[in-house]
Amino acid sequence: MNRLTLFLTFFVATMPLMASCSSDEPSYEAEYAPLEPSGSTKTLVAYFSATGNTRAVAERIAELTGADIYSIEPARPYAANPYDDSQLIQNEAYNDLRPAVANLPSEEIIAQYDTIFVGSPLWWHQPAMVVCTFLDAYDLSDKVIVPFMTYGATTYLNEGMQKLFKCTPNSIHVPASLPEDIDPDNIREPQDDDEGIDVPNRPNQVEGWLRRMGLMPGQSGIAEISSDDENMFSLDISRGNLAVSVADGHSPAHLRISSMSGALAYNRTISGNENISLPQGVYVMQMQSGSTSGVATRKIVVK
Repeated sequence: MNRLTLFLTFFVATMPLMASCSSDEPSYEAEYAPLEPSGSTKTLVAYFSATGNTRAVAERIAELTGADIYSIEPARPYAANPYDDSQLIQNEAYNDLRPAVANLPSEEIIAQYDTIFVGSPLWWHQPAMVVCTFLDAYDLSDKVIVPFMTYGATTYLNEGMQKLFKCTPNSIHVPASLPEDIDPDNIREPQDDDEGIDVPNRPNQVEGWLRRMGLMPGQSGIAEISSDDENMFSLDISRGNLAVSVADGHSPAHLRISSMSGALAYNRTISGNENISLPQGVYVMQMQSGSTSGVATRKIVVK
């Protein structure tokens, strides 16, 4: 075989390999386990984790709450060391991009959950954008969204949490509010506005955090969902009995209590004091002032 014949044979044999390597977009064929609801809980922990830190916190939340758990997997996996993907991650964060998710559950599956914990690492001043892709894929109106983030430093933590709130504008958030975002359009420079944000950064911080949020199973309590700046009412709960006292200047007020599935448990106008017996469960209570436009919302857990 002469040299020309040898070259042509090699060139023809390697053409398919060369073509497959010339594609602009790499091919990722990893398969991920789908989310399969257990049927025993209405709570989901959805998270993305690249290095394992966020996964450890998410697993602890699921362990303590009995929630189902789901790992958001990007269609294009990130490097094991995120700093090796700095340019890609910064571009996604600073340009508000939505990288594809490889294992998005169906809308019917997500609709089964009333409360969703959403976890992400704080990456270049924002949550991983693949988490925003997940949130944008569903109608999460009136669902309780509990965001948490893991981080190396608290700088930009408010910016990251604000982003998760913005991705779920019609949801009920726990906590109800965040510190004021001093410069919402600036996510590249520190704003010194992170004080007061309460999220677990390690598994051993999860239980205390759940208790402070009123989300620990077996814990009866009242968690603020929207602020009541007007001090519209006071609440107390004991053994399934909810005591409501309407403040002077706001009576009569309209009180509406519904289960997390939307079923009404109480819906009437009240004056002064009211004692309401509630069976075990999780409820959302809304109080509309009779004299102002104020509305306050609380999450009530009865055990």
